[in-house]
Amino acid sequence: MKTQDINKLDLIIYNAFNQNVNEIHIEPNSADVTVRYRFDGILKIGERFDFKTFEKLLEQLKIMAGLSTTAKTPQAGRILLSISDKKLDLRTSVIPSCNGDSICIRLLNLEKSKSFDINNIHLSDTNLKTLKRWYSKPSGMIIASGFTGSGKTTLLYSILNELNKESVKICTVEDPIEFQVDGITQTAVNVREGMTFSSTARALLRQSPDIIYISEIRDSETLNIAANCAITGHLLLGSMYAENAISTIFRIKDMGIAPFLIRDCLSGVITQRLVRKLCPDCRESYNAETFEFKGLQIPDTTYYKAHGCEKCHNLGYQGLIPICEFFEFSSATAQMFINGCTEKEITEKAVSEGMKTFFDEAITMAVEGSTSLEEISRVLCS
Repeated sequence: MKTQDINKLDLIIYNAFNQNVNEIHIEPNSADVTVRYRFDGILKIGERFDFKTFEKLLEQLKIMAGLSTTAKTPQAGRILLSISDKKLDLRTSVIPSCNGDSICIRLLNLEKSKSFDINNIHLSDTNLKTLKRWYSKPSGMIIASGFTGSGKTTLLYSILNELNKESVKICTVEDPIEFQVDGITQTAVNVREGMTFSSTARALLRQSPDIIYISEIRDSETLNIAANCAITGHLLLGSMYAENAISTIFRIKDMGIAPFLIRDCLSGVITQRLVRKLCPDCRESYNAETFEFKGLQIPDTTYYKAHGCEKCHNLGYQGLIPICEFFEFSSATAQMFINGCTEKEITEKAVSEGMKTFFDEAITMAVEGSTSLEEISRVLCS
């Protein structure tokens, strides 16, 4: 793609790529059209233009993404292109709004699939050691939970990349396939053709896999298949939506799995939130007085705050890093769970046994200068 004589859509994509943008949002308003770019989870207005320009852009986008130019219904497609020798997959969503079609484009760097490294996903030494112990077992279920955009896919792909050896067979069920990885049998869900998560996962068992990855466990049938895989000699990796680590095991229970079976098949749960990482070139240190944060006292020590420089586009932050909760059953918490104790009671017991909560992990990262108290407050209090 050349920068001279470039049209509006190409220019928007090119600028987004150069600024390491995660998403492009092109939104028609009553008077004009707004482009917003999502940098590390935060939306910023980029530019505005008129409806005549938008009509040309929309038609070009739909053609490039393989979408109907006349349909008045939500559509999703993809655009494969190269910029500066980097292969990009642009996941495109178009949905009608009261002012015209609203566009969202997610930018995925296809080269990223070659760089998923379990040692480079910003886990603490303790958490990384725990995770490696979990996935070194020949069987069991590892669940990554959290909200949309919390880094679950990156975490699980990094584990798959670590386990991707010629001596094991790995099969996945995904919606969609985020990154194609050589050596792994990846299957996309296709509901129109009857390929749901549950039916595809069941079919994959006939492929004699050693490791199965289900990108989203959203229903009881899929969860039952996953749990049965985990107790019959397979290593099962999956993701689901949950607020924290302890609430994840209760969500599994609410979806119809008996507590004793959860105890037997679950190796562990990792729940993540993503916070912006302070730019190391311009962060500023300061001493914070003791104050309450969500009812808890933070240490009176040195912290860091965002400033802004050319390297971070004057945002003060560069990239995203996870704060995590890791949970695995001890004999005490397992018995409490089977006996019907509450989420609060099990959380208190797990913390007394050494589990680090989001707050504990976040404050450690703030003291280290990885992120700021303002960023922690934005993520944990929202």
